[in-house]
Amino acid sequence: GGARHSISFAEECLRFAAGGGPAMDAVWDRGALVAVAPDMRDRYARVVAERIAPGGRMLLVTVSYDEKEAGADAGPPFSVPDNEVRRLYEPLGLSVRSLGSEECLDTAPPRMRERLASMRETVYLVEKPRQQKKRR
Repeated sequence: GGARHSISFAEECLRFAAGGGPAMDAVWDRGALVAVAPDMRDRYARVVAERIAPGGRMLLVTVSYDEKEAGADAGPPFSVPDNEVRRLYEPLGLSVRSLGSEECLDTAPPRMRERLASMRETVYLVEKPRQQKKRR
């Protein structure tokens, strides 16, 4: 515990992502989405999606595990399963494709290794189309 929550990593991520500047052609999210508290994920996904240029891509790395097994105080990293990745990005007009998944419990924080039987790391390619479809 201690100072774990004294600096809001999520707020810093959002501040950076919303900071303006040129749209991003490529994003590598390894450790950001999984660090954002579940109640802030929608906002985070929206901000990141807005910053990705048309035709831009994001390589997204998530982890997923049994949240009941892990306990209420488990994250970060928080579990972000496949259906959650799709729920976050597909309604924003981005395509989501899983590139691969593997067991990664041996790299989990010790406090989580003690509680979990399995943790999977999945890599996704998230793409914004060159032309946004017109909404009717």
